[in-house]
Amino acid sequence: MDKKNNILTEINTVSHGDKKSIKELIHVFIEQTSEDVLLIYICLETKDWKTLKNLAHKMKSTFICLNQTQVIKYTDFLNYHSGSNVKATTKHATELALFCEKTIDFLKEKTIE
Repeated sequence: MDKKNNILTEINTVSHGDKKSIKELIHVFIEQTSEDVLLIYICLETKDWKTLKNLAHKMKSTFICLNQTQVIKYTDFLNYHSGSNVKATTKHATELALFCEKTIDFLKEKTIE
């Protein structure tokens, strides 16, 4: 199954197929994840490793609930190693942010259809 469609399947499962709940979950995901992406970039710019670590921990829970396990490698690295290797931290944080941005774009597109 396509990983992007997988998130729609998980949202549908969590909401028990209720259309109103699906729209609400997508809206909340887009809103919160957009804020998280912005915060990732701010943390990288300011080298705020503690906030980045806490954010990664929070985001991991969301992605596990939505069965988006392909990004757990990024959240785990950031949760356990933020700042210990700036180059690797930047790489993992950027990959996480890019994944989130693509997922947000995909969900926005699906809510328009």
